[in-house]
Amino acid sequence: INDRSYVQHFYEKVFKNAAVKLTYNREDVEHIRSTHPGILASFAQERQIESSFIFSPIGLSASEENLIPVISSATERKDLLSFFEEILSGDGAIFFSDDALKLFIDTGRVHVPFYGAFELPPSGRTAYLRRMVQHSSAEKAKFHLIYSNLSRMVILCMPNFSLVYTVDHSLENEKIHLLPGADIGKTLKKQIEKNSLEVAVFNQELWDKYLQEKIS
Repeated sequence: INDRSYVQHFYEKVFKNAAVKLTYNREDVEHIRSTHPGILASFAQERQIESSFIFSPIGLSASEENLIPVISSATERKDLLSFFEEILSGDGAIFFSDDALKLFIDTGRVHVPFYGAFELPPSGRTAYLRRMVQHSSAEKAKFHLIYSNLSRMVILCMPNFSLVYTVDHSLENEKIHLLPGADIGKTLKKQIEKNSLEVAVFNQELWDKYLQEKIS
């Protein structure tokens, strides 16, 4: 999604034209988290995530050990890991941007939404990325790499409902936008197909070969 006019149109469509928009900042999320333990895992289990668009290196394939420095509560770590696992192991397709992947490979920094960030040394980055596609198979086109100018954003698309997470470059101004009735996933997929932006569909074998080329 390299056309700047389309990027502008995308923002207008999502944030200005949505019939209903519910926006939550870090303080809101922390309150919800403290009053509703386990809400993330329950949310992912109860709603069918049809597609995910990852334009920022978040901790999708993080281990509990990775999360200990940024999440002190074992209960909250378990909840977040269950949420990520639902995304990775579910039937929904995952589109992740080449820019987000390059940023992680270069810096090893992983952002954990509404918690903070952790860094992995070069020796730990390949194993981390390999875990991302462990649920792939030759029969299932689940993991897609795309080029995109959309950054610092994660979009989860469900039937008649979308969740958009945004964060600035300082990783401090974080927000979640809940958009009932917004079919963002279909719009993005059409744009990807229209502009032939998809780089590859990965299974574990192809992903390993790709990582060998990128991390050496």
